[in-house]
Amino acid sequence: ILDLYTDAEAIYSDISMVDFDVDTEKSIVKEDDTYYKIEDERFESYDDFLKYMNQYFTKDFVQAELMDDALFTEGKDGYLYVLSAGRGTDIFYAGHEVGEPVISENEITFDVTAYYTVDEPYESDPFDATFLPDGEFETEVYSFRLVPEEGLWKFDDFHLFY
Repeated sequence: ILDLYTDAEAIYSDISMVDFDVDTEKSIVKEDDTYYKIEDERFESYDDFLKYMNQYFTKDFVQAELMDDALFTEGKDGYLYVLSAGRGTDIFYAGHEVGEPVISENEITFDVTAYYTVDEPYESDPFDATFLPDGEFETEVYSFRLVPEEGLWKFDDFHLFY
């Protein structure tokens, strides 16, 4: 489950941060917004991107949470295009700790406790449960749930805490 979480977190982070290599020479304009062709070896086309996402997330989650906000579009050439707009991170995020999963026949749930500094930005590398530094931290718990879909366990919600 931890490997699945790590892989899902990587692509979810790429999406949230709009962290893709793009070809600025290949763009399309839709409703006054400019989209650039994504250059990523994980997926060649828009359809490949959806297949890639469906390894980790349910189809409903992909459609409702990741594809409905007009961040991505399919070009007439079938390739995947993205709006050129990124976001920053939470400068107070210090690290996280993944809790033990609770497994049943119909779902797997687990919590992740995220740690945030109180007064000043956190300036070291994020930590995990193997190393909890000294200091005062606020915490927030994020709950994750996986459900079976098409013979695979997939997230039907996801959170980025940084």
